[in-house]
Amino acid sequence: MTFNKRFLAFLRAALTCLVCMAAGGQATAVPGEPVRMDLSMASNGALEVAYTLPSGVTQLRFLNGQDDAFFRRKHMKSADGCGALETVRMVLRKNANCAHVMTWRVDASMNREEERPLALAWNSIVIVRAANRDAAALRVLRDPALNATKYKQVHQSLQNAVARLSRAHGAPPSALPTVLVRSTDWEQGGGGDAGMLILAIPKRYSKKDMALLEAYLLRLVVGWWSADFDPMKHRGNWISRGHTEWAVLLLQLEMGKIPADEIVQRLEWAVNRCIKESGDAPFVGDFLGDDRRCGLTLMALATGLHAAQKSAAPLSGLDSIAKLHTAEKPLDVRRLAAWADRADPLGTFHQLMISKSRPFASGLTAALYELRIADALGVDTLSERDVPTALAKQLNFALLKALIIGECGKVTSMMGAPGGIRVQVANVAACEYLREAKDVVSVLGVPLEPDAVKVWNAAQEACRAEQHITLGYADGSSSRLGCPKTWPKKPHEHWIKLRSDALVRLGITRPV
Repeated sequence: MTFNKRFLAFLRAALTCLVCMAAGGQATAVPGEPVRMDLSMASNGALEVAYTLPSGVTQLRFLNGQDDAFFRRKHMKSADGCGALETVRMVLRKNANCAHVMTWRVDASMNREEERPLALAWNSIVIVRAANRDAAALRVLRDPALNATKYKQVHQSLQNAVARLSRAHGAPPSALPTVLVRSTDWEQGGGGDAGMLILAIPKRYSKKDMALLEAYLLRLVVGWWSADFDPMKHRGNWISRGHTEWAVLLLQLEMGKIPADEIVQRLEWAVNRCIKESGDAPFVGDFLGDDRRCGLTLMALATGLHAAQKSAAPLSGLDSIAKLHTAEKPLDVRRLAAWADRADPLGTFHQLMISKSRPFASGLTAALYELRIADALGVDTLSERDVPTALAKQLNFALLKALIIGECGKVTSMMGAPGGIRVQVANVAACEYLREAKDVVSVLGVPLEPDAVKVWNAAQEACRAEQHITLGYADGSSSRLGCPKTWPKKPHEHWIKLRSDALVRLGITRPV
């Protein structure tokens, strides 16, 4: 899930009070008397921020005075007549009715989505937190245009996640960002920092979309304890991303958001993706391919190794891993190895990730087998009905890609569709038979789902006999394609299959 980059940059540069200026214009520090800022949203979506100044302070200087002056001149208006807006500062007017407060309203009727009034509060809220005695209190603001049911769902998920993670860490985070949940006509998004988290929810939103948004929300919440407020900035950091992904899966499991078997499927997919992209060379310090899935895989392995060495009943998975990665003590590979192997320099994790005495792919596979978590299965030996869903999809994609490249020279895009795969090509004229943008659901009359191995074998036999390949489409039509010049390799020679009791072995759930 991504947030409009211009919007994020704009928010970060938005109004921030940097220095409280005394009436005489001298910069003054006011220990114990920070500026208080109270936010509210009007029914039309306008955002109001009331600034309560310490005694003797009449001016607030902007952090980016010149840069954001156009935005303020265009969209900020005094809501109570108590504030005068200048290029680099706001000034409290001398008026008995104003006392120490001036309130500003930001126009809600902007045409550009990235100039929504929520920008006003982005960095300001950091100062609010400095003045807030109850920094651990969760504050969620709702855009009045947002559906109440969606807001309640997000609010409840936030409350549950913060409560559960606070128990796992033994304390709430040092400060909770204020959360703004807003409605948008655009795509969903989110972003945040130590002061504020903004979630944008489209007006037309399905239950599946809501589940994806909640998962994204949990990733952000997990980061509040480790100061990882923007997960995107940690690309390339497999430990940080892996810890977050593992914590989110365990949190979703405990909150009843996803069942245990789906956790197993996601972890199985991550393991196989990591092994395929990383290869069997020893680990060199980072993953050039999928650092998120490799991070998740290695966090799960470390959890399993740690659980296997405990004589007493293990903690829940979330309680076990939460404190590993905090703002005060960020997790690194040596600390993770020490936790996994109980500081044994000859332990499995040390050999795989520190001394690098084990080749990565085969070493990881062997470690999962030794823990009785997974088995390596030869893809060619799998029966047609025993092929995992993730592997079946890869087989189907690899086969269709080879067929279409042979027919058309190039594939523009391939994506999953109900019961099959939707295929698009750049130049339909180059294709003799292929129908563009159709959902392929069968090959030679064999359904793609669930018979991926049968489809592969049938197509291979037909090509050996120099026969055409018939594709069947969801609308009942069909077309014939020639065979590729070179038969494709299967995407995996071996598939790492997690056992049914894998989560028990990882110390995540207890046997029933």
